[in-house]
Amino acid sequence: MASRKASVATSGRTQDDTGILNNEMFKYASVRVPLATSAALLPFLVSGMLWVSTFSPWSQFILGGCLGVIVMFSFQLFQIHRSTVRRHKALQIAQLSELLAGDVKRITQKDDHPNWVNFNEFEKVEWLNKELAEVWPFLDKAVSGILREQVEPILEQYAFGIIEKLALKNLTLGIRAPRFDGIKITEGALEECVIETQFQWDLEKENLVLKIHTPGPDFEVKVKDLHVSGILKFILKPLLDEVPGFGAVLVSFSEAPDLDFNLKFLGGDIGALPGVEKLIDDSIRSALLDTMVWPCRIVVPIAKGDFSFLNLRPVGELDVTLVEVNDIMKTDVIGKSDPFVMFYVRQKADKIKRSSTKNNKNHAVWNEGFILEVEDPQAQSLTVRLMDEESIEKSQYIGSAEYPLAQMKPGVAVDVWLDMVESPKSTLASNPRGRAHLLMIYKSFEVNSERVNKGNQGKEDLPLSSFGDEPHI
Repeated sequence: MASRKASVATSGRTQDDTGILNNEMFKYASVRVPLATSAALLPFLVSGMLWVSTFSPWSQFILGGCLGVIVMFSFQLFQIHRSTVRRHKALQIAQLSELLAGDVKRITQKDDHPNWVNFNEFEKVEWLNKELAEVWPFLDKAVSGILREQVEPILEQYAFGIIEKLALKNLTLGIRAPRFDGIKITEGALEECVIETQFQWDLEKENLVLKIHTPGPDFEVKVKDLHVSGILKFILKPLLDEVPGFGAVLVSFSEAPDLDFNLKFLGGDIGALPGVEKLIDDSIRSALLDTMVWPCRIVVPIAKGDFSFLNLRPVGELDVTLVEVNDIMKTDVIGKSDPFVMFYVRQKADKIKRSSTKNNKNHAVWNEGFILEVEDPQAQSLTVRLMDEESIEKSQYIGSAEYPLAQMKPGVAVDVWLDMVESPKSTLASNPRGRAHLLMIYKSFEVNSERVNKGNQGKEDLPLSSFGDEPHI
């Protein structure tokens, strides 16, 4: 770090010295060029004066008058030209003064920006990081307690496969405080204030231990080297007319953050259950992402009162009919795939729907219906995963697709074909591994209030006629 600072300082001094040298050279050139030009033209000027002296007085008078008129006319043209250039520059400056930072960033090259120019929309808050680092030893216990209260009750819902139960044994967040690289205030709905931050946290000396229950031996797993970075937003709502000015704080990431961690098994033989390490990794990752990415949120009450209405709750339901899947990629060495399809809006064990298995098929027809709860149709998507069933405890991933619910209107049926690809979030083109035919309709509880308290009733067989004779695409 010291060598890096030294190199940066040396680079800064070199740039300053270069700028001073360039200025001195410019001053020297601005004096040298006129002198050299005058010295070169002096012989011609002397010769011209001697030649004019041979003329008669009247000829010299007429010649001098003509030269005077030419000089005055040239000077007037120069003044007009300079005035026009100044007006153009003033107009350009006035136009540039109206540009926003984003406009200037688009019309200029990155190499043209001086070192002191910064187009970041987020304001730096180094003072906040310094204060947070000083008080973090005291905040660690409070933040750990809040996270334990929020995460522990729902951790069991993210147990998959042979993992029967996930339990939180120890939770302390270590000695390193989170870092906020920038902060900005964004527009929100009425009665709320939205603060977005550039958040980064590399935990050090943390103690995060999970207890894993399986049909065989139980394990204790320590989560190490946890790294989280992304846009973390704080929503202050509802706004009140008394101190502190708001009732609760909603904490959530605007989109899936960059998440990385390592696992260390503290007891048991991990080799006794093949694949359990990946299942634990997937369960932890799903639990962290699904509970911390908007519309999911952590609600921290600040003022006195009941703010349970701020918690995430269903606002509608999605009726999905799986009609068929064509061109299923072959995954078995002998024979065809044994496909089944999983549906979910949130990747929780009790909210994932699963179709029946069609044996030895590359074109399977189901006509099976499912109902999924929707908490925020503007932010959530339907995920469709095509799997190949290998055995009772194991299945192989084929491909998946996502359909944003924001593209749907309440009460309007949708008939859609989805390409199942290896990674739906990837920007790189990939060959489809199957094509799923779905019929869907979103029903808002505001329109269909009789099912507000019904909840998720699991798998249902929905007749195709429930989507109307002429579905909208």
